[in-house]
Amino acid sequence: MKRPALTETIQEIHLRIAVEDGGGKFAGIQPGFYVPSTGEMVETLCLFNSRRTGTTLGLKVSEVSVSKVRKHIQESDTLFDDYKEKAALFVLRDFATTPSKFQLIRKALERAKAIRRAA
Repeated sequence: MKRPALTETIQEIHLRIAVEDGGGKFAGIQPGFYVPSTGEMVETLCLFNSRRTGTTLGLKVSEVSVSKVRKHIQESDTLFDDYKEKAALFVLRDFATTPSKFQLIRKALERAKAIRRAA
């Protein structure tokens, strides 16, 4: 039996408020589904974006709260920053003409990272 549209609308409003209060941008709801090969149900997900990185994240609808959204965004943003710096080092290593120039670039990136974390 399909739920009434009003119930879905109230749930979406609740999720949107929790996501926005947690610092994210609400992106929608991914309905749950049945996986025949395992016989398991995948729970409905609340999708949202990090406002800083634009990364799309998700939490099970049953687990959405302001604090969990905030924590999930912070963890994702940290991983994004760590990967971004590693990727920059790989690119710079390829363009540095000498190992000493690469070391100077790496030290500058490390100082910038320390300044950002202290702020």
